[in-house]
Amino acid sequence: MVWHSPTEIYDGVVEHHVIKIGDFTTVNDAVIKNVQVGYETTGTLNKDRSNAILIPAPVTGSSHFAGSSKRNPRVNHGYWDSIIGPGKPLDTNKYFLVSVEALCAIAAEDHCEDVGHERLTTGPASIDPDTGKPYGKTFPLIQFRDLVHVQKRVLDELKITKLHAVAGFSAGGAQALEWAAAPPLPVERVVSVAALAWPTPYGMAKVSAWREAIMLDPKWKEGNYYDSPEGPPIHGLALAFRLFLTDITGPSEFDNKFGRRWADSEKDPALAMEHKYGVYQHLDSKAAKNAATIDANSFMYMTRALEAFSLGITRENREGAPRLQDAAELITVPVLLVSSKNDQLALPSYVKRTAQILEGQGKYVKHFELEGDRGHMNGTFALTSPGVEENRRKAKKLMKTFLSNELLEIDQEEAMAS
Repeated sequence: MVWHSPTEIYDGVVEHHVIKIGDFTTVNDAVIKNVQVGYETTGTLNKDRSNAILIPAPVTGSSHFAGSSKRNPRVNHGYWDSIIGPGKPLDTNKYFLVSVEALCAIAAEDHCEDVGHERLTTGPASIDPDTGKPYGKTFPLIQFRDLVHVQKRVLDELKITKLHAVAGFSAGGAQALEWAAAPPLPVERVVSVAALAWPTPYGMAKVSAWREAIMLDPKWKEGNYYDSPEGPPIHGLALAFRLFLTDITGPSEFDNKFGRRWADSEKDPALAMEHKYGVYQHLDSKAAKNAATIDANSFMYMTRALEAFSLGITRENREGAPRLQDAAELITVPVLLVSSKNDQLALPSYVKRTAQILEGQGKYVKHFELEGDRGHMNGTFALTSPGVEENRRKAKKLMKTFLSNELLEIDQEEAMAS
């Protein structure tokens, strides 16, 4: 889903690790036994372990955020290659970067050795030690706060007691905001890219349609498909991913790439239902490829967690959900919010509103808007749209200075001077 120019590719290699963190209790008081978590690292941890930056995984991503994978030679880039590496905002000569897979991690393609698509982090496809069978729908529902607590357990194993920053894209950006509001470890600053403090009804309607596509597949069997001779609900999952790809892509990207071109120059779609337009062929191909590497139940669970996320909400105060203004009061660290001008999921007007609320409360907040054709996927910072080079240069400079303390120091000097 992410395309980078050759000059943007991070040429480093990420280290992949798997650890067992024991039993884990969710915010809903469900206990998941013998939890295993995959995570990746690049860069070098300094002596006082103070230069770590956590990168939470997005909803459909694994922990592979950049570079080549030692575990799987077929993987040679990640979604954030364009901002990771020496001299870039997430400078691997300065920072130790850690990305932790989510419970119920959807994607397996980044680490699969073959078509078996081994899953490294515990989720619905994992074996329930009490039954000896895959959890399926008996796996507890999770919240983004659970993912944050799992990340903290991984950081504990690495003996990291404070974070230089948390930076995330999409659902990873929402988790970054949760770190800003309810940090289980001290964190100095947060970068949230193409993410909301809580989802809009418009976005929730889109996400629910993704799940409905899976549930309409007869092979879903209420989530109990793992031992079915018919196999998993691939067709429903492919349709779900087709809808997902449509929603994360900017309308102008489809215009520029496909227009109304036919998939086959000799097959006019006006003459037969079987004849397709080029955009259909593209979506069908991408969706089928991704469906082959994704667990349907994990997709269901992660998208529900995306819907259920509300900054600062706990089990105790969920019914009387606070206003965004109240939740923003919980944030005490500097925050950089990055929106995408034509994002159909993390609506830029909502991101701007969050920045305005934080600024009105006297918090240190910066906001930047990305331009380009790619909609939600502009949040990868990749140079895939014409004419966005200057916009990306400014965005990367802002992120780099924000992470390095330079921006805060400049602002403080200007404030004193005025």
